[in-house]
Amino acid sequence: MMNRSRLIVCPAFAFALALVLMAAATFRDGPGAAFAEPSGPRIVVLVSHKAGPFEEALEGFKKCFIARAPNAGFEVYALDGDPARAVQVMEKVRQDGAGLIFTLGSLATATAVKCVSNVPIVAGLVLADDLLRCKPNVTGVSLDFPLETQLDWIRQILPDCGNIGVLYNPDKNLKKIETACALAQKRGIKLFCRKVAKPSELPEALDQLANRVDALWGIPDESVFTPETAKHLLLFSFRNRIPFIGLSGTWVKAGALFSLDWDYGDLGAQCAEMALKALHGGHTDSVESVCPPRKVLLSLNLKTAQHMKIEIPEALIRGSHQVFK
Repeated sequence: MMNRSRLIVCPAFAFALALVLMAAATFRDGPGAAFAEPSGPRIVVLVSHKAGPFEEALEGFKKCFIARAPNAGFEVYALDGDPARAVQVMEKVRQDGAGLIFTLGSLATATAVKCVSNVPIVAGLVLADDLLRCKPNVTGVSLDFPLETQLDWIRQILPDCGNIGVLYNPDKNLKKIETACALAQKRGIKLFCRKVAKPSELPEALDQLANRVDALWGIPDESVFTPETAKHLLLFSFRNRIPFIGLSGTWVKAGALFSLDWDYGDLGAQCAEMALKALHGGHTDSVESVCPPRKVLLSLNLKTAQHMKIEIPEALIRGSHQVFK
């Protein structure tokens, strides 16, 4: 056990929370914004929301794609979170045609997947892997970091952490929990799993695990972790002197100990590489259906670490993407 310090780990639903706090992106108005005359392949881009991460991912995609296919044409549609507009835009895309569709966010991806089956679709900024596995013409980069990556970072930052509690909805994440248990055992970590079917069951689950574990790991699950439960978790953390870990800098700024963050520009570039492969082969069959982010950024809150009496190695501090003091 960890010298009486216990840890809460919550791989994030925090992406949605981060979007609320990010600055608005600058997309052109109108039905679509063309960035180049399409003398090469016509790339249609569907953007779910006007927010910073989407803008960064789009710029990363364009930069990487144009470097290898300078004659490509881009037509960008901002959906503004509106499902009706998403369907309307997709109807236009179906009529006009496209060489490839690049989607950013769940709304754009789900709509494109539903409406198109004969055009390659490459998706980014999506947490639900099932959206990327449903059809052979769909591929993309998931926002969900691999379980191995998450466990390795926990072990690196908190090497004495031996017991971790897990909150999960069995209807959605049972298979993932079984995989996590096996991976944790290989790393000398024991998982204590508690079922949470709805947010109202979270306080009791926390009370059951509080005195048994060094860490509490929340698998991303909208029925367990919501903006409302986030407030409860942070209060629980500080009142009980239990560090909380999320998967975004927003969580860390609010008081979490550390998070694994995304490099949105690199995510866009990663999607562009998959798109180029899909176009070269004329389909996505030869491209891996789902890839995790290839780059991990670390955010740290040293004030929280001090409050929880947790010593963070200096090398990790120097290598962090952002540090809150």
